[in-house]
Amino acid sequence: MIVAGEQEKRLSLEVEYLQRSFAKVQQELENTRRELEAARKFEHENIRLQATLEQTKHYSDQRIKELLEQMHLSQQRIEELAEKQSRLEREIGESYVKGVMDTLREKGDLPKKE
Repeated sequence: MIVAGEQEKRLSLEVEYLQRSFAKVQQELENTRRELEAARKFEHENIRLQATLEQTKHYSDQRIKELLEQMHLSQQRIEELAEKQSRLEREIGESYVKGVMDTLREKGDLPKKE
């Protein structure tokens, strides 16, 4: 009967060991499930952020195109105004010279052509 008692004791110890191992595996499984859930949340957040980034990039690209077009139109307008300014300055200069010449002619201070 001693053999049977030792066998029972050994089986009891083995059952106890297996129960502790089972509890440990269950705890590890629960921890893994929590980590998986957290990873899924991060994955969803990552997908959302990537979509937001793509939208932002698209908006930024579109805004850059609009600003470049505005810049181009502004540059054209500046060139038109510069040409107009140059033309006006030339007309003012010509009018000034004509006015001076007319004044000198009226005063008789203009040398006569031979």
